[in-house]
Amino acid sequence: MLLRIASLTFFAVFLSFFAAGCGSSEPLGRISGTVTYNGQPVEEGIVSFHNAETGRAGQAELQSGGTYEIDTAKGGLEPGQYQVSILPPTETTTDSETGETTHKTKEVSNIPDKYRSGRTSGLSARVEEGSNEFDFSLEG
Repeated sequence: MLLRIASLTFFAVFLSFFAAGCGSSEPLGRISGTVTYNGQPVEEGIVSFHNAETGRAGQAELQSGGTYEIDTAKGGLEPGQYQVSILPPTETTTDSETGETTHKTKEVSNIPDKYRSGRTSGLSARVEEGSNEFDFSLEG
């Protein structure tokens, strides 16, 4: 009898943890927007959001028209303040003799150096729960 009660108690505790885990989810912000340089869309590169307080981050490749949409495994970013940087694309080359692959930052003139780090870009965003649109106008 005591074994049966212990088994039922264990099952009830397990079930409550399982139900709590399935039903709880933290709020997320979906991020989209455009990046321009001197009024023209930046169509190659990466937009990176980094929350210095939590260490969480997300990024997206720039698309046609300078648009981007950050999609994480969770479906978005946690609400909070983020530093933003715009990075040039990388080029991947493979040496035909050795087969060695190297990655090199592509030289682009429409992403000035200062925007390539969240510490120097001057770009930031406050992500809220739900849809968020952030447009960034680069100059230089």
